[in-house]
Amino acid sequence: MAAKAVVVFDSSGSPIENAEVSLSNKYSFALTNGDGYTIHLENIPESTLYVRVLATGFSPAVYPVVLDGNNQEIHLGGPNNGPPNTIHLPPLSHSFKWPSIDVLRAFRGNFSGLVLPYLKYGPDFPGGKLLFTPSYVVESDQNRTWIRRDYKAAGYKHFPLNLTNHSTIYHDDYPDWDDKLIDKYLIELLSDGLIPVGFAMGDNDTTVNTHASPGLVPIVVPKWESPNVIVRPALDDDNYFWLCKKNFGKSLIYWHNPTGVGAPYVDAVLWGRPPGSEVNGLVWNYMVNESFVQGLLYQGNLWEPGYYPRIQDFIDRLVDGGYFWPVCDLVEFESVAYYLFNGGNYQIASNLVRRAWEILEPKGVIGFGNGN
Repeated sequence: MAAKAVVVFDSSGSPIENAEVSLSNKYSFALTNGDGYTIHLENIPESTLYVRVLATGFSPAVYPVVLDGNNQEIHLGGPNNGPPNTIHLPPLSHSFKWPSIDVLRAFRGNFSGLVLPYLKYGPDFPGGKLLFTPSYVVESDQNRTWIRRDYKAAGYKHFPLNLTNHSTIYHDDYPDWDDKLIDKYLIELLSDGLIPVGFAMGDNDTTVNTHASPGLVPIVVPKWESPNVIVRPALDDDNYFWLCKKNFGKSLIYWHNPTGVGAPYVDAVLWGRPPGSEVNGLVWNYMVNESFVQGLLYQGNLWEPGYYPRIQDFIDRLVDGGYFWPVCDLVEFESVAYYLFNGGNYQIASNLVRRAWEILEPKGVIGFGNGN
């Protein structure tokens, strides 16, 4: 018989203080210390038990363990080290109380529209660099703290970012990053009252494969501006909304369209219609009613004359339910990002988005993602 030690980490690799540990309610451990470490010095016999760990702000963890008759460590998360007989288990998952569904749906974000003086990366403007929120993950610890502070101070809550590094952040403008650290960044945002909007797949991905913990992502989007997110009316591996639902069961799911595109590109024949038929309404009904889609993160070029007539098409259909389309959320999500990344005038862009929200909010557009 021998002593046992338990070491507890969260999903970002940080040790957890004040976690209460027990083995099958028979052996109580002291609370963990600053290194996430606790030890039970009484002899514990070779046996099959379960380890239970409770900590404020985390989901309870209970795992069966097979103990040997030697000194032994049980690691929940953390580095893959320890003596040869160490038992390795998953880390504790943060348990955040998400905002209400109404707050999640009412997008208030600006993923490409704030100029901040301390940023290391981003297009240059008078007074600093343009914040592109997916680049949050390549800024320093101090800069990320300031980003969260200033984003909230500007009145924004929804914070889009990639959940993987499978595609570059934006062309070659930003360095690569370690997506194994995604939980760390999500926890930072949630802890400061921001709402992560996670893009789950890289441009060329056909599966959802991310290190992000589902409980840290209140809102999920399959891909940035992809028209190829569903093939046929089926919950199958070609339906990326379904893939997101399987991986992020409680998250709200949205589609982000290519500029002005009305619905994902599909073959009408696979939807039971003659070749070349208009099936946009049919596709949208299946997306909303069968594929768990909450709505559209609309992309259009606000600086071009045709912007308002085109978004009105979506208001008529998705807000008002015209033409037998389903009623769902319409978010004026991306309107001046491309303009600003390509030498646009910052003041003109700011005036455009401010005026757009004044016009669109009374028409039932539920939120914005490129500032107001």
